[in-house]
Amino acid sequence: MSGKQARFRVVRAGVGRYTIGMNTDGLVERARQRRHRMVTHKAASFAEADAWDLAYWQGLTPDQRLAAFLALREDVRKTQEAAGNPPPAP
Repeated sequence: MSGKQARFRVVRAGVGRYTIGMNTDGLVERARQRRHRMVTHKAASFAEADAWDLAYWQGLTPDQRLAAFLALREDVRKTQEAAGNPPPAP
C-alpha cells in the first residue's frame, strides 16, 4: 500500500502506529532507520535519567544537535499536516 492513502492499517508490528488517511510513503523505512540509530538508556530514577540525557546531548557536536532538532521539527510538521493541523506560520 506504499504511496497510497491507507484507510486503517497497522504499519508494522512493533512500530505501534496506525495510519488513518495518512500517506504511508517511507513511513516503515523511516521507522526502521530510526530504530537503528536510536540511543536508549534505562535509568533507576528521574535524576539519573536527566543526568544521562544531559551528558548525551552535551556529548554531541553542535552540528549533530542542530540536525537532531531539525529532524524532530520536520517529523512534528509532517505529523501535524497528516492530522490536518498544519503548524502556525513563523
